[in-house]
Amino acid sequence: MVPGRVSGARMLTEGELMVINTGDFKTHIVKELHSELELSKQRIASLKEELHHALTKSALHEAGFKKLAFESTVNELHLHNKESDIASYRDREFDLIKEVDRLSSELAMIQEKLNTKEEVDQIIHHDIRSALVDWVYVADLLLDAGDLSPKSRQLLEEGKMSGARMLSLVDFNLSLYKIENGEFELEPVAIDALDVVKTIITQNKRIINRKNITFVPVVSDLKEGDGVFYVYGNEILTFNILNNLIVNAVEASDVDSEVTVSFEKKEHYAITIHNSGEVPEHIRDVFFNKFVSHGKKRGTGIGTYSAMLMAKAQNGDIVLDCSEPGATTVIVKFQEIPGE
Repeated sequence: MVPGRVSGARMLTEGELMVINTGDFKTHIVKELHSELELSKQRIASLKEELHHALTKSALHEAGFKKLAFESTVNELHLHNKESDIASYRDREFDLIKEVDRLSSELAMIQEKLNTKEEVDQIIHHDIRSALVDWVYVADLLLDAGDLSPKSRQLLEEGKMSGARMLSLVDFNLSLYKIENGEFELEPVAIDALDVVKTIITQNKRIINRKNITFVPVVSDLKEGDGVFYVYGNEILTFNILNNLIVNAVEASDVDSEVTVSFEKKEHYAITIHNSGEVPEHIRDVFFNKFVSHGKKRGTGIGTYSAMLMAKAQNGDIVLDCSEPGATTVIVKFQEIPGE
């Protein structure tokens, strides 16, 4: 090594070497080394910072690439799922089309059976009706003959009444069928409602007597001595409307109570049936719906439904009034009689 020179340090002049003694030389060398060390540290720090920025930038690029790759994968998955969904929908659509075809075939078969059943029902109605007409006719002939004991006459009259009731029931079912299918044509006539109610009470004496029900007829707006109250409608429908509602009133009444039947001419020709016993609150709004019944072991829920259907068919209406606690009132309204 050349005297007066240190590796990594600047060159000293001969004058400086002569002036500097040994102690000063060492101190000077240490300072120079410290200075060089600080510069190296600064350079290292700068390189570290540059490296950090480079790594950060690289990490951001890498994260962006990973995000892009992830989104691309997700999009591919979505596309695959959509394709799978479309294929699934197509399979489902095909299954539904097959099911619709199957149900359409079944419906056609059911309709064919129904048409056949309707034809059979019409034949049965016709045959039963013809037999009943014959029975009532023969009963009339025998009663007119006069050569009968009192007991035989009573039995024959009861048999005739039963036959007439069955005939009315057959005609009623046929009329109800026509109403439900929009085939009914109203040909109204004047009907004595008082006489109809008397017949209904007579035919239902068994249940009336069993509950010891008293009927109280109330007739208003009639002239002195009048014994009729005419309404305008179809005889079969009017009979069955009043029969269904009166029987309902008797069945719902308390034992040893009264059923009042009022005949009025006010805003409408109306017959009001009042009885003890309330209609349960939960069925009041659906009282005239089909199959609605309450408290009857054999109740079908057809009586009030068919009564309303028949009332509407002859341009009338039925109103349920539950305003009186512990009682029920049903008002049957009829159309006005032309010319009155």
